[in-house]
Amino acid sequence: MATNQSLKSSKTSTKPIQHLANSQKGNLPIIFGIIFLLLTVGSGVYYLGAQNNKTTTTSTSQETIPSSTPTISSANWETYKNTTYGFELKHSANSTVKTRTNGGVIPYQYIRIQNYTDQDVIKNNGRLAAGQYYLEISVYDHQLGQKSIKKCPENILNPKKVDLGAKVTGYSGKGLGGGDSASYIYAVCTTKSNVDYYIQVSENVDTFASKIIGSLKFTN
Repeated sequence: MATNQSLKSSKTSTKPIQHLANSQKGNLPIIFGIIFLLLTVGSGVYYLGAQNNKTTTTSTSQETIPSSTPTISSANWETYKNTTYGFELKHSANSTVKTRTNGGVIPYQYIRIQNYTDQDVIKNNGRLAAGQYYLEISVYDHQLGQKSIKKCPENILNPKKVDLGAKVTGYSGKGLGGGDSASYIYAVCTTKSNVDYYIQVSENVDTFASKIIGSLKFTN
């Protein structure tokens, strides 16, 4: 009899334990749900913080990087006009213009415009200083026995077709000739009415070159 009572007592004592286990199992979905919610919220906060930090870093870096090419105003520039061949272009006001006819095996007419003296280059060890340039205009008139050896596009690296006015088209891009005292050469060339034109600007940074070449136009 004592043994039966002991067994009954043992069976009765397991019920609270089973009830507790069942209760814990019922709470598991709630616990997992809370953990998932915390992870989701934490991930969102981290992402927003990282994006905000990235935006701030980008904005700061953009503000601290200076422009490598200075802004040059062409408002007070002068205009070089060649009435013989009907073209013109603009250049800085503090420039000198020299004209000559080159003889030799390939004769041509040569116009040079520059905003420095030869003594300035000597002082700078044979190199152009910042803001210094020289413009060379080579004209080959077939009627005078002058003719360029190369055809227009062959004188320019990766030539792009450009409109030069008066129904004249040409090619512009990086020049392949000269530039002994400069590292940047920008050029344009064309052939019009049996006359070959090759025009290039040399300097060490594109401060004047593209503006000067972009101002070239034929008037007739």
